[in-house]
Amino acid sequence: MQRSSNTAVCTKLIQHTISFSNSSSPVVTVKSCPRPTAAQFDIETLSPSITSFPITPPSSDSDLTPKAEDILAKAAHVLSTEATALSCLSRLYSTDPLCRESFLRAVDAIVRTLQAPGKVVVSGVGKSGKIGAKFVATMISLGLKTVSLNPVEALHGDLGIIDSNDILILITFSGKTPELLNLMPHLPVHMPVIVLTSHTTRHTLPLISNRANSILLPTPIPESETTSFGISAPTTSTTVTMALLDAVALTAADLYHEGVKGGPKEVFKRNHPGGAIGVANRVGASVARLRSLAVAWSEIPIVEDLLKSTTAAGITLPSPAMSETSSESDIELSDDYDMCIRLRVLDCLRLGVSSPKGWLRTADGGVIPPKKLLSCMDIMAEVYSTDLGLVCDVNDAVKMGADMGIKEACLELASRRTRGEVADDMAVVVVENGNIWGVVEVGEVIRAGQGLA
Repeated sequence: MQRSSNTAVCTKLIQHTISFSNSSSPVVTVKSCPRPTAAQFDIETLSPSITSFPITPPSSDSDLTPKAEDILAKAAHVLSTEATALSCLSRLYSTDPLCRESFLRAVDAIVRTLQAPGKVVVSGVGKSGKIGAKFVATMISLGLKTVSLNPVEALHGDLGIIDSNDILILITFSGKTPELLNLMPHLPVHMPVIVLTSHTTRHTLPLISNRANSILLPTPIPESETTSFGISAPTTSTTVTMALLDAVALTAADLYHEGVKGGPKEVFKRNHPGGAIGVANRVGASVARLRSLAVAWSEIPIVEDLLKSTTAAGITLPSPAMSETSSESDIELSDDYDMCIRLRVLDCLRLGVSSPKGWLRTADGGVIPPKKLLSCMDIMAEVYSTDLGLVCDVNDAVKMGADMGIKEACLELASRRTRGEVADDMAVVVVENGNIWGVVEVGEVIRAGQGLA
């Protein structure tokens, strides 16, 4: 078969994504695939509380009931069975010429479609459809235009999502899903089709038996789920399918973004600004230093100044309602009445909208953390009330260096939080050369540090 110009690059990518075996035999008998021995794990990627990983399980645990032992034994059996299936899949795409050729063709076809430009359309039913949805999400995050297509809805108008230069990926373990069989006659004859299925030869697969422009990606398992677990629920089969789709997504992303500065890594960063991954990406750009999280002290407004400026501009902040037993004449205010005494939580909530992340400073050098402010239930309470504890004295706050690592700061604050010395809504004063550089909340540092773990 004529290889495209991208084949050499595809070969390199598949070697990077799927572990290759040096076996001299290209014939694969999946059922004979040996169970893996002790798996190698990077302990640092596990929970920080795990300091060792046993090679063999403990012989017994006297504290466990027989029922608990059965549950753990079943869990270990499921994990071992699925690990074996993945090992077999890796061997299949490492040694079998047809599977290797099909994988290269599939990645090349996807990249060529995206460059056309077209898009990848993914379809499946039931658990296969849910796997497809995960694959679509992965592809999109990697900057590869991909959409889902429900095969039933497709026959009721959603076929309009398909363009002439698209490529279709079908996911069906049985290879005989009626909804997909009904869909095929309505697709353009020239459209490339990739099928992930347990079938290892196209001649037994009705979906593409008459379509020359199709690619088969086998996802067989060593034994049926009924044999493994006594129930036919999709488990091992969905695991191997999802793993192969991950391999497709990552290799296609590498090839599609080849030559782009930063490659798919930078594309993923740009498309994933939220969550722990987003935090890790943001702080990673500044070598994960504490200054990357802090709000600069010079950027935080002084709340009394804001209040005066709004008053001068004729903006009136709402006042608390008068009681039936008092009147305005009962309240005597001198012209030099200290404005800070009248500063209420409501005032700070309104003024905090214009401040970075909601932080506010006070005229006497204190600082009001946004989490504390938002958690205050009495919005008419005076901010400087000692019972409220809203204003933090920077001299008494936890101080950390601006160049301190996020992980290091996280570990220290988490330990102090466990001892009850700090709380998530408390301020951390970030200092540089003995001066205040900025502030950040304890909880934000801990969350960011855990996201980097």
